Amino acid sequence: MAEHTQPRIQNPDPWIRQLQHASRAGDLNSTLTLRQCYLEGRQGLQADPQQALRCTMLAASQGDPRSMYHTAVVKYAQGQFESSFRWMMRSWRAGILEASFGLARAYARGQGTGKDLDKALEYLEEARECQAEPEQREKLFVQVMEQKAGQLVRQGKLQTAVSLLQQLHTADSCLQLAWLDPANRLHYLQEAADMGNARAMYALARSIGISSREAFEQLRNAAKAGCVQAWAPLARLYGPCQARDCPVQYRRWQQSVREGRELSLREYEL
Repeated sequence: MAEHTQPRIQNPDPWIRQLQHASRAGDLNSTLTLRQCYLEGRQGLQADPQQALRCTMLAASQGDPRSMYHTAVVKYAQGQFESSFRWMMRSWRAGILEASFGLARAYARGQGTGKDLDKALEYLEEARECQAEPEQREKLFVQVMEQKAGQLVRQGKLQTAVSLLQQLHTADSCLQLAWLDPANRLHYLQEAADMGNARAMYALARSIGISSREAFEQLRNAAKAGCVQAWAPLARLYGPCQARDCPVQYRRWQQSVREGRELSLREYEL
């Protein structure tokens, strides 16, 4: 938040009261100065974050763009998505460019407004230009693009969806491509598996034949990465009379299968 210059005064109490009166009367500069006093404990006031927040929200209603943005952020954290969206939009229109990320997130998730993936992508592009929230922005971009691909598939625009997912080239997008492009299924599964996707490892093992050495390695990696579906077939491969007979590993994965079933049963009962 911006710091505002304050005059030198002899007695802070009357001055603070004047600020409070002027702030309530709608004077934005007084509200911003009072907020800074509460933030930093100036002019005889104790630091009070709650009072500072109230001043921020009042400043937003008095037309301060930066306060509008901070109010939107607070409202979002409180789960008040409609209010957050309104303040975020107002701050963006008032020139706060980093608000574009908040708007993109709202449109991507349908929080406070209707879900609109195309608008989400538009605001994400603006957020990229102003370097707003780089890490969160890129994660959201991938999520929106994957959802957009699914939307295109439902609309029958298969080739467009494939092209979009190929541009992303993430583990999840490669996994989707494996199902959308059967001719190159093994290629995309291998790429997703190389990126550490456990589901792709399991699917690749099943596609190339569980009994092969390569499939065994993929199955073992999938199981270690937490793919529950891989536990039972891996246990069988370590079982008696199998080429990879190993009692210790057999008992380990059999125990995992039992624990997984018990957990699923308890969750079902709950």
